[in-house]
Amino acid sequence: MTPKGRNEIREKVLAYLISMTVQLKYLLVERFEWLLHVVQY
Repeated sequence: MTPKGRNEIREKVLAYLISMTVQLKYLLVERFEWLLHVVQY
């Protein structure tokens, strides 16, 4: 495997991890807002 190919794979993995963490963050925020909404009423 060439170093260039290895770098491409690393970039893809990093992008995948970043997108996953962002999605998780959004899910947690949505759930938190929903909980606040439920607690208030």
